[in-house]
Amino acid sequence: MSKQKLKAFTLMELTIAMLISAISIGMAFYMFQYFQQLFLRQQKQRQERFSYSLFKHLLEQDINKSLWLKTSENGLICENESGNISYEFTPKFIVRNQNTVEKDTFLIQTVNLDMTPRTQHLPSEELTDHINLNIRFENKEHQFDYFKIYSAQQLLQLESGITN
Repeated sequence: MSKQKLKAFTLMELTIAMLISAISIGMAFYMFQYFQQLFLRQQKQRQERFSYSLFKHLLEQDINKSLWLKTSENGLICENESGNISYEFTPKFIVRNQNTVEKDTFLIQTVNLDMTPRTQHLPSEELTDHINLNIRFENKEHQFDYFKIYSAQQLLQLESGITN
């Protein structure tokens, strides 16, 4: 009877191969999680920057296109021919409400809001021509100063409309 040896792996060799495979899979899983968290963090930062840029653009555009800037209890109303656009400033976020149909919420912290008019003797107390807004974004304070210049004709029309 001849003894033939079968070629096979020993139990020790299989255990070592499985251990090396487990370590490799664990490292790959850890790296996958790390890069996934890094990607999500960067995506959140891009989204916050986009929201900040969009807010800045919309506010400037609404102020420039408005006929009148009026103050409200905790915000600003931009009156124009197509309707009103209002901004509500809270310590944690800013809400933009366009013609009571569309609302945008920006997760931007309002630090300070000053809407004291620069022009004396505006025809209405709720009317303003200056907005000084301080917000906190990316742990930095940003300041916006907006001025609205009214024509003499606009002011006279408003004043005559109030007295009539």
